[in-house]
Amino acid sequence: MAHAKPDKKPLETYRKKRNFRATREPRGSTARGSGKDLRLVIQKHDASHLHFDLRLELDGVMKSWAVPKGPSNDPAVKRLAMEVEDHPIEYNKFEGTIPKGEYGGGTVMLWDRGTYEPVEGDIDDLRTAFSKGSIKFIAHGERMKGEWALVRMHRGDGRQWLLIKHRDQFARTGGKLATSATRSVTTGRTMREIAAEGASDPDDDMRAERDERDDAEGIAPMLAHVGHDVPEGKEWAFEPKYDGIRIIAYAAGSAVKLLTRNDIDKAAQFPEIVRALSALSRKRKSPLVLDGEIVARSA
Repeated sequence: MAHAKPDKKPLETYRKKRNFRATREPRGSTARGSGKDLRLVIQKHDASHLHFDLRLELDGVMKSWAVPKGPSNDPAVKRLAMEVEDHPIEYNKFEGTIPKGEYGGGTVMLWDRGTYEPVEGDIDDLRTAFSKGSIKFIAHGERMKGEWALVRMHRGDGRQWLLIKHRDQFARTGGKLATSATRSVTTGRTMREIAAEGASDPDDDMRAERDERDDAEGIAPMLAHVGHDVPEGKEWAFEPKYDGIRIIAYAAGSAVKLLTRNDIDKAAQFPEIVRALSALSRKRKSPLVLDGEIVARSA
């Protein structure tokens, strides 16, 4: 059986649509997985129109569909699902606001997350199902559960699919899955609470963040070096060597980036650090750049 081959540049469209100096969305990377424990994420997205973004992991990216009315657990209800560009795996942790004027500008909530698997077959069968436009999968989300189908409609440009619930123990006649849950599965926040966190002069914050990035261009994390003598003099300072992630942090109000030496933004992975740096920048009333190590320490 011939199988569809993974796209060699799956994130090219995603990256072209975004200005990563203005948005906290991750630039992302691609890495082929083993096909086990494929991730499923649904993000509630209040952009030009409120909708839900369904994302299914395949070949190191999240295949994505915009579902205007959200998933329905009533098998009699067929939801329109518009196929959009592949998103990076790192997007699975993104919750916050995309600045107005940027692509997809608005509030994003992590509405559901978990894993999924094909009803039958393996990873190659999933690729074939995607290329043929008929995907049957079992969702193991916190809210989206049981068997579902994504079926491409044979009209237009081929981006229109239908999301359909199969009849099983999780099906509900007249079910209101999309409207019954209104809080984030990760932070417990409502859409209004997520939007309010970045509501204080977001345009000024983003402009300051861009200026700070431009001024600090070329800054690299300070890394450990092997030495034989301890330098003397008051101009030297020392820190313990921890085994963590070396980060250059840029903060300008609500705009925060945590960049690794490979220029990968870890902000979505460490929301508590983002909040702390945002608060510090606001307290100082100016942008800041910090070089440090993110480590996990036991109490």
